[in-house]
Amino acid sequence: MPFSPFQGFDNQTTTSPSFHARSLNNSSSNTTNHISRNRNLRKEPNTVSGTSSRPTEGLLYFQIHHPVLFSRVIDLLSQFTDLVHLQMSPQKLIIHSVDTTKVVLYELALLEGKAFSYLDSALAFGSYKKRPSMVISSKKVIIPSIFKHVQEVRVGVNLKILAHTLKGLKNQDELFVLIDHSEEVMMMKGAFQESSMEFKDPEIKITVKKKQPDRVFTYSMSQFIINDHELETFEIEQFDNQVQVEILMSTNCFSQIMQDLSQMKGERLKLEIYYEIPSPCHAISGMVQNLGNTLHDSLRLFFKTSKDCLEATIEIQNSAIGTEEDIVIGFTESYSKQLQSGIVTNNTNIENESGNETLNQFEGSKNPYNVTSTISNEYSFRILSILSKASKISDQMLLQICENGPLGVLYGLEEGMGSFQFFVAPYLNDCSSDSDHE
Repeated sequence: MPFSPFQGFDNQTTTSPSFHARSLNNSSSNTTNHISRNRNLRKEPNTVSGTSSRPTEGLLYFQIHHPVLFSRVIDLLSQFTDLVHLQMSPQKLIIHSVDTTKVVLYELALLEGKAFSYLDSALAFGSYKKRPSMVISSKKVIIPSIFKHVQEVRVGVNLKILAHTLKGLKNQDELFVLIDHSEEVMMMKGAFQESSMEFKDPEIKITVKKKQPDRVFTYSMSQFIINDHELETFEIEQFDNQVQVEILMSTNCFSQIMQDLSQMKGERLKLEIYYEIPSPCHAISGMVQNLGNTLHDSLRLFFKTSKDCLEATIEIQNSAIGTEEDIVIGFTESYSKQLQSGIVTNNTNIENESGNETLNQFEGSKNPYNVTSTISNEYSFRILSILSKASKISDQMLLQICENGPLGVLYGLEEGMGSFQFFVAPYLNDCSSDSDHE
């Protein structure tokens, strides 16, 4: 079933990349929108007043267990957009957004207990020397009291500012985040939005504990007001059912491929998958059970880019299992079954129409009727170059490819911390000129 284009792609030309599908698996929203910036937002972080004792109702206090990895993820996301909603629930921390050019949809989902843990918010106002470090293996689970009243808290965050505060973190550092989402503050915020009076946005406090020597850095930044009607996101419905080919490779390998092709200074990256449809003699000779292997063995992947009259191509095939740079190219189970079913059906029709004399000509022949088929899309080279920097975040990545649909890029996070995925829109046609205005 063909993809239908997203609505809301204003100011897009026919040569610009654009999504052709709808929805993320973990999202409950069915809207089809994008993030729009409110020019009236104050983007300067507010100065924080003293941290005297305060009520802890409505405060979210948590520790990030892998601060270096978290800082790298935030830095990567900040290259696509700035204002996002940080969505907090008892189980997850989620950032789900679309970039400013509406070409990249991404979702970061970190699991509570693995990637971060909630702490007693009263600890946030004590001396840092008395504040116990969170033990990741602790069996005690703390659920902030605010979740007794709501299932999810959404906080407006500027990723570029957050990325700046997280620079320079080391593995031995400890990272704590305090978010003020108390009812009084939220009511005041709403009241001041409807008036011309100045209002100091509620704060996000970031504390970094460093060692040798022991020292504490505290950063304060504003929560930004992102109204629901201003925050718009794209959804990709049933993407897994649309995927035809999956490519598992190391992030270092992908990074090297992008680095090699960057010498061309092309604006587009073309991904092409070639495979052969077996000839009728396979099914007629009783080789139906081997069709899956035959299809898989014929798979070839090409990365292409061009500039002016020059084109560069890198060909990738399945690696020998056990090597450091394993590359595994394969059809998804559903698409493989679809292909095999089509081959068997077509061959049955040929068998019924041809007669034994013609069929005997197929016996012993070397695939006289093999047909080469192609899955091909073009994507923004600049965007995929940014994603190739994820080699510092994950060792492996999964590319998910479908005809005329977005490119799925899924990274594995260590120790089951969560998921990190991107969807990159393809160009709409094969014109050689680019007018992305990216």
